[in-house]
Amino acid sequence: MSEVRLPSALRRLLWGLGAAAAYVAVVWTASVQGGMPVRLLFDGPHPQQPYNFVDPPTDLAARNLPAQPGEATFGLLSKGVIAGGSVSTGDGQAGLTFPAQTFAARPGQEVVVTITPQDPLSVGPPPDGLAFDGNAYTVRAEYRPSGQEASPEREVTALLRYPVRANTLLRWDGSGWSRLESTNVPATLQVYANTDQLGTFVAAGPPPPGGQTNWIVFIPLAAIALAAIAGFRARRRQRTKWTRQGTRRGAR
Repeated sequence: MSEVRLPSALRRLLWGLGAAAAYVAVVWTASVQGGMPVRLLFDGPHPQQPYNFVDPPTDLAARNLPAQPGEATFGLLSKGVIAGGSVSTGDGQAGLTFPAQTFAARPGQEVVVTITPQDPLSVGPPPDGLAFDGNAYTVRAEYRPSGQEASPEREVTALLRYPVRANTLLRWDGSGWSRLESTNVPATLQVYANTDQLGTFVAAGPPPPGGQTNWIVFIPLAAIALAAIAGFRARRRQRTKWTRQGTRRGAR
């Protein structure tokens, strides 16, 4: 019985489809199931900067840089109202934007907004079904030079960048975390929400899988191993065929 061989172009196509399937399986497993802090298929128009943790995971501690704070001062406009604007941390991981007249104007006073990073676990545990993803950030506004607290009279927008898999923004209400109506931007690893109060904010998402072996990881590895074995056996058969043909020719 003669061996049926596929055309070389079709064999290359099948190898390419197999490699693509294995790649997609690895990407899906790593980003969706494994919780890796990378986006293997699409990472936005520019590579994301490494995340700066206040308390980094053990495997990232050696190369972690300290999370940076932010501060900005807003004075009176010609109409006698406090200017709007934005403030962000030095590493761009947290920011706040607000319109003019968000803070009440006081004669001779400016408004200073500060953003301070901290470990979210030092504030309070996450709500059930959620895990913190990145630092918490405390946002404060005060009048200077008086030092009195400045409370927003309009909604402001808080934005945080997260390292892995967040999908919501939480605000500490003094006794627990409140979930804000949030917009997630996975392509840039950012989540933002409007809020009528300042305070401490943190990004959160579903807990990473743990405690069980993720057998999906081995699917692409098994596929590659089977393909390698099949290729080795095909090559061995081909060599055997050549050897037999050479032996027959020598016998003649």
